Amino acid sequence: MYIHRIVIDANCINAKGRMPAMNELESYHRAGLVEILKTTTLNVEFRTAPRQKEKASQYFMIGGSPVQGEHGMESMWGAVSGESNFYRYYLEIFGNSGDKNHNQRSLRDCLHIDQAILNNTNYFVTNEKILIQAGQNIQTIRDAIEISTPENCLEKIQGYFYSNYRTSNVSDLIKIGENNGPVILGSNTSVGFNINNPVSGEVYLSSYIDNRNLVIEGSLRNKCGDLVLEISNGKSTFHGNDAKITCVGKGPIVIGEKSFLQVLIYSDDEPYVSARTLSSGKVLFDRINIYSNDSSRYARINRETLELKGLSIGGPTRAH
Repeated sequence: MYIHRIVIDANCINAKGRMPAMNELESYHRAGLVEILKTTTLNVEFRTAPRQKEKASQYFMIGGSPVQGEHGMESMWGAVSGESNFYRYYLEIFGNSGDKNHNQRSLRDCLHIDQAILNNTNYFVTNEKILIQAGQNIQTIRDAIEISTPENCLEKIQGYFYSNYRTSNVSDLIKIGENNGPVILGSNTSVGFNINNPVSGEVYLSSYIDNRNLVIEGSLRNKCGDLVLEISNGKSTFHGNDAKITCVGKGPIVIGEKSFLQVLIYSDDEPYVSARTLSSGKVLFDRINIYSNDSSRYARINRETLELKGLSIGGPTRAH
């Protein structure tokens, strides 16, 4: 079961529980069927709104590129790759108004959208008509994320569940997912995995559960087949060529000698591995680009889509 990730605007926090569609989405979130996320920009938006801040505290936070504002950091660092485009979105959506307060609110709207896109999420939910219209009319935004009202997002989420499982009832979906493993690869679940070359036997990426942590190991190669990173449990990682690692928080995902909530391994061109802990405790791998030593064989995951060419995915070779 794929876990759709939904980033919410400040106007959809639903602190008083008076938004029926958000109540429904939150019920899916509590059941671990979707993941509602907040951006770091909500910190400064809710600095004088304790009820909204408390409500938002139940959601995991995503970041992006650091942006300093008049009242503190408008956006904070996150485990993301790629350039921030929030100011370009601002100019495309709002133009350059001379109203300082309008500019600040509009810039924050675009920071929300920017962080949602950088984190490869599925939906940005808002009640702002101008943002919804921008999500339909601006191609760079439309291609990266769906911007919708809570009602439209709920309709599509329920449509996904009904199309794949013939029900959108929370209790029924929980029962369907009871036998699913704690690791989610796109829309596939397991207790761990092993991505390898079936001809040479070389393992490019694997994960297994060890003492309630999810250990990631592998020998990652770029599009040219060059080794860029080796990861082994309990050992410092070996960096070669252009591989970079960014991590957030302390959680169950183990890389080398440390554990994190979110991990991104990437180059300037593309992400190799993106893994995130969900509020349910499961780990979602939403982006993977793995290549063989001659680059002719590969495995890719983008959100819920898994693509294989010449590589095999099997169960974990190590498990405890």
